[in-house]
Amino acid sequence: MTPPLSQQDYERLHGVMRAVLDGAGAHTTQACLFFSVVGGYLLEKYHKLNTTPLAGAALYGLGGDPPTVLTFGRFEDEVLVSDRAAFHAWIQVGDWAIDLMAPIFPENAAERGIRVPVPRRSFQRHVDTMASTLEDLEVADTFLLVPDAPLTNALVSASLRRPATADLANVCATWYRPYPQPMDEELILGSSDGAPRVMRLPTVSLEGSW
Repeated sequence: MTPPLSQQDYERLHGVMRAVLDGAGAHTTQACLFFSVVGGYLLEKYHKLNTTPLAGAALYGLGGDPPTVLTFGRFEDEVLVSDRAAFHAWIQVGDWAIDLMAPIFPENAAERGIRVPVPRRSFQRHVDTMASTLEDLEVADTFLLVPDAPLTNALVSASLRRPATADLANVCATWYRPYPQPMDEELILGSSDGAPRVMRLPTVSLEGSW
C-alpha cells in the first residue's frame, strides 16, 4: 500500500509547520491541532487530497522492556477517554491516518519521563494496520487512534476562529512547495517591533517511517 505523501513531501510539510510554530514562539510540542488543521489545508491546496482533521485519544507503542506506550488522552476506570485537556489530533485521508506531528514524539516522550528511545520518524499508516486491543500496543511501531467527533468539532471550530491560525497557515502556504520543486531553507518575516524574524527549516532528518 502506497501512502498519500512521499517521504520528501512529508518531511517538508512537517519542517515548514514546525519552523513557523517555533518562530512564532508557540508550544510546538503541544500543537497537534495546528499540525492537523493547517496540515490538512496544505494537503488539499498543494496535493489535492480530501482531508479530515480528527481529534481524540491516541496511543503509540514504543516497545521496550517493560513495554512502553506514548499516550495522548487518559484512562478513567480503565477506559480510554479524551477531552480538551488530554487529546491528540491527526489527519484522515481516505483509509490513511497521517500524523504530521510524529517527528516531535521524542520531545513528547521526554516531557512524560519516558526513557525508551523514540526515533524521529514520519507517520502515515493505513487504518487496517491499527491495533485492535491495548495488549497489541506492547509491540513497537503499533498504534491506536480513537477519534471523538464532538471533541473534534469543538476543537477545530475554536482553532479556525483564532486569527493566528489563519495568519500562520498563510505563512506555511507561502513557504511550502511540494518535492521536487525548489523550496527555501528559511523565510524572513517582518514583525510588530520592526525587527525581521528569520524562520529556518529543521536540520534534523527523519529516520524512516512508522
